[in-house]
This record gives sequence, C-alpha cells and structure tokens, in this order.
Amino acid sequence: HKLKPELEGIWENRYELSEAINRIPKVADPAGVTDIVFQLGLNNLRRGMKPNEIQDQIFNIQMLYNQHFPNGCQHVSGLPPLSEEHVETNQLLQKLSSFTQSNYISTKVFMDRATGKLRSGLFNDYHYNNNGVKHLAKEIKKSLYSSANKNSQQLANMRTMLLQTPTA
Repeated sequence: HKLKPELEGIWENRYELSEAINRIPKVADPAGVTDIVFQLGLNNLRRGMKPNEIQDQIFNIQMLYNQHFPNGCQHVSGLPPLSEEHVETNQLLQKLSSFTQSNYISTKVFMDRATGKLRSGLFNDYHYNNNGVKHLAKEIKKSLYSSANKNSQQLANMRTMLLQTPTA
C-alpha cells in the first residue's frame, strides 16, 4: 500500500512459481486491477529449476494473470544477484519482459558499480534484510509509477494468438 498510496493493494505470498499458477488471487473486480508485481525469490532455483525453466514459467504466469486481470500492468522483478545463475536468470527475465512488454524491475542496484560485487548490508543469507527491502521497494515503486508499458495489449494479443494457433 505504501508503494502507491492512492491505490488499494493486496499482498499474496507464493513460495514457488507453481503456487502462483495454482492460487490466483481472488479479487472483487478483476478488471479493476491496475498493477501486478511478480517479486521473485530463489526457491525455484534452490530446488533445481533452471533459468530457462523459470523464464518459461513466468511467461505462463503472465499469460494466465493477463486472462484473469486483463487491465493489469505486469511488473517482473529480477532475482537478488547472489550468483551467476541468478544473473543469468535475470537476463532471461529482462528479455522476456521486453518481449511481453511488461515492466522489468532490475536488481542491479544491489551490485556495487565500482567492484562489480554484491553490495554489503542488504542480505541475510538468501533473504533481503530491512535495508535490502528498502532498496527493492524503491525499484518496485519506480516501476509502478513508470509510464513504460502502460496499457500494453501485447500480453492479450499473445494470449489470443496462442488460443487461435491450430494444434497438430
């Protein structure tokens, strides 16, 4: 709610991508949903999912959520850049966001530009600490207020095209 105070918001935890697919939030007015933020964590990678599989799952989730919330601008956050695999996943998610014309929330702010290493004081193990959450919230807020990709029909067009594609 604090990220965009003029709007009512809900926060729903999903610990893996499969939960985001199987447990879509229920809201009174799905057409009134203006923004959907997919803030990704590391659980899927830690349980063996590969970066390209995460990209595929996020695409599927985007299509599904566009069907349920047709007016919602989608925002996809990158993973905390704790390893090369996380950075690779972020590159794929950024490409996907460009393809689907959804907002990509970069986590580059967590990297020190001078050293190229992870900035200190932002994480406890694999989780954001309070300082890390503040930095992430700032990036999410930028995305929510961005005029980029607003009212994009790309996801709806893709969904329609996929539904019309004849199967063999």
